[in-house]
Amino acid sequence: MTLLAASRTRLLSTAMLWASASVVLALLCFILYGRIEFQVSGLRSRAVDFSYVIILLPLGLVSLVTIWKTFQSLLVALWPGFVGIKFSDDYLSIDYGPFRSGHYESKSLDICYPFELSADEMEGHVEAFLPKQQQYETMLPRMLYAGSNLRVDRLIQKLLRRPDEEIASVMRPMIERWCLHRSNE
Repeated sequence: MTLLAASRTRLLSTAMLWASASVVLALLCFILYGRIEFQVSGLRSRAVDFSYVIILLPLGLVSLVTIWKTFQSLLVALWPGFVGIKFSDDYLSIDYGPFRSGHYESKSLDICYPFELSADEMEGHVEAFLPKQQQYETMLPRMLYAGSNLRVDRLIQKLLRRPDEEIASVMRPMIERWCLHRSNE
């Protein structure tokens, strides 16, 4: 079994980015909320207050989402257990702390590099025109979980937040074994 841990500093920096967005949005909500009076005066009408409310509702919802993302990111960054991916001949496991952990059997993964895709499946990727050897060395192949549109390779990239070359160099021997087992079946 091979372990590839997520960088805690990168996870923590993501949490800090969400936190800064949360602070800015929350402050903006409080400022707008403080301006609402709903009292008619010679200088102000209720239309101004209603416009603040109309602006404040979606802004407040976005603020709540960023606050949730902040706590989620902090919880993953500070999680005491392993955060990353584990893989062996039989499975690939993605451990995202308390959230979205997944266990995938290697024989259920549809693995293919861009040069193996048809023109319809390429989705506009120019990587398919790179030499095959360069794709093997520098790219993580597309990994679809059988029976769904779940892109396991994107989950790995999102969690690890490392360059594809680095992830591919560690996973390449195992990916080759998975493909070899599939071709022998």
